[in-house]
Amino acid sequence: MIRTSRTSQRLVAAGSSAAALAAAAVVGVGLVSPASAADVELEKSFDYTCQVTAGGLNLGEHVIGVLASTTAPESVSPGEVIAPRTVNITLTMPELLRQSTAMLLQGREADGESTDSAVTLTTGGETTSVPIPNLGSPRTPIPQTANEPWTIPASGTVPEITTPATATGSVVLGMPSTFSIAATIYKADDSTVPSTLTCAGPGDLSLGTIAVTAGSEPTTGPTSEPTSEPTSEPTTEPTSEPTTEPTSEPTTEPTSEPTAEPTTDPTSEPTSEPTTEPTSEPTTAPTTTPTDPPAADVDLSKRFDYTCRVTAGGLDLGSHVIGVLAETTIPSRVQVGDVISSRGVDITLTLPELLRQSTAMLLQGREAEGGSTDSSITLTTGGQTQAVAIQDLKSARTPIPQVADEPWLIPATGTVPEITVPEYAETSVRLGMPEAFTIQATIHKADGSTVPSNLTCAGPDELGLGSIPVGDAEPEPTTGPTSQPTTAPTTQPTTEPTGEPTTAPTTGPGDDEDPDAVELLSDDVLSPGDTITFAFGSNWIGKELEFELRSDPIPMGTKVVPTSGEVSVRIPTNAPAGSHDVVVLSRGEVIASVPVEILPADAAADTTDDDWISDGYLAATGGPAVSAALLGGVLVLAGGAALVLRRRTRRS
Repeated sequence: MIRTSRTSQRLVAAGSSAAALAAAAVVGVGLVSPASAADVELEKSFDYTCQVTAGGLNLGEHVIGVLASTTAPESVSPGEVIAPRTVNITLTMPELLRQSTAMLLQGREADGESTDSAVTLTTGGETTSVPIPNLGSPRTPIPQTANEPWTIPASGTVPEITTPATATGSVVLGMPSTFSIAATIYKADDSTVPSTLTCAGPGDLSLGTIAVTAGSEPTTGPTSEPTSEPTSEPTTEPTSEPTTEPTSEPTTEPTSEPTAEPTTDPTSEPTSEPTTEPTSEPTTAPTTTPTDPPAADVDLSKRFDYTCRVTAGGLDLGSHVIGVLAETTIPSRVQVGDVISSRGVDITLTLPELLRQSTAMLLQGREAEGGSTDSSITLTTGGQTQAVAIQDLKSARTPIPQVADEPWLIPATGTVPEITVPEYAETSVRLGMPEAFTIQATIHKADGSTVPSNLTCAGPDELGLGSIPVGDAEPEPTTGPTSQPTTAPTTQPTTEPTGEPTTAPTTGPGDDEDPDAVELLSDDVLSPGDTITFAFGSNWIGKELEFELRSDPIPMGTKVVPTSGEVSVRIPTNAPAGSHDVVVLSRGEVIASVPVEILPADAAADTTDDDWISDGYLAATGGPAVSAALLGGVLVLAGGAALVLRRRTRRS
């Protein structure tokens, strides 16, 4: 991922804690001379930029605060031995690392150590590096509450140091320009994740100075040289080391995977569908044409929540709930032996904000693609169940949203192959989603490198998509239209608008949990340019809907329903005054309609002549969970339910 943006704080946290320790070791350069003048306390904060990895996965660069405190003699003489002393260091981790470590990695504790930390002494034009052995932090808790400071205490010992014989004026103590840390994250399940931090310091690395006195009079030394300290410090140290470390990791991975998949499959299947179905059942389609014998297809749409175990670059990112919305068509009725032609399935995956944030900020993910090779649908009838594999279920390379709380919706497509209704079929064929499936995905990073990801998903208890009635021609012509009244009220456009005013208020309270509901949240008395807001049930999340002002249709744009379920659109500024209906459509079919009153436009109102506002389809993306949506949606052959539209407020 990337730098210290607030959202990127999740995965890197544990590793960074180790870094802090290392930094601290370097920081605590305090030196003390037992027999010389009184000690002085030194304390200073530094911001180190650390490249963090966890479980081998590159989590990008993060700024880690290092506060070092120790003591040093007020003055020393050339050749004088400065006694060893303890350095106390406090590392402050960014919130993104804390959140990622606690929530994504399920980290509960962390410890770490640095074996290459050092302090520098500069005097008389020469710089000496003094290694700090055993700089470490014990196993300490990782905060589990949002924005709770993650501070990591560490300690180390600066060994005995002999003041160089060439010392003149003052000795400048400095932090190391670079250091590395090896850390361990302890997870909730008692497993561990190894982490490393490679850190580079800022331009100014000076921690403090010790005055150098003439060799023979240690007691007067402290008071004679206070004026010369400030003049020698800032000239030589800061420019020497910080240029080589940060540039080595992210260059070789990116170019191998993403070119071959998307271009081969989608051209051959769609052209075979329309020619095979119509010829098999000429007796059942008298109301249409000889090309549509069995019965008109029915649109199906249903949403499922799958729980997916996610890994990225081999690092276990824990389990996440991923919404899968599937849309397709099925015959309204079949006969034993009928061949149901192959057909496409459109699937929209909704990924949780935690995965979006971590993928975009920590992993620096910009695009994602993926597919599943073990997805299937089930057909149950006559007491037997068979699984039908879904062909070519995949998502093209799509953007990952970079803005907080912007819905990460991933569109995917697949093909349900031709299916013959078995001879043992009875009453109906029940369609179902797979109990489990896996997804292989690729995250494309900002620097062009890639991160392989995998999802292993398990479905909810209820996996039914819908059913297709099985029967001979006898009931079809006469009862067919009336036998599907609960799922196919394709009479929606005419019955919903008129029944609304009287039934909505009484059914509203009981329908609050209806996943298909549509509710008007804003006033229904509006002026041109006002916004009108709807709340949609969970089955509409991720779906693209159209809005129109009628009777003479004026488009009001399209919107994809976000995870919040709320959508707002503007009343056209040129809308005529009077009574109108705002109509909501899904795939061209009216799902809700609400009467509104448009007031005459104010003389001072906006005079621009836009007659509709159109919001483009929200860019879909794919992350570690990218394929999950693909899978689940693969077959969404479940019947869509009729919507209930409720109005909450009305302006008098």
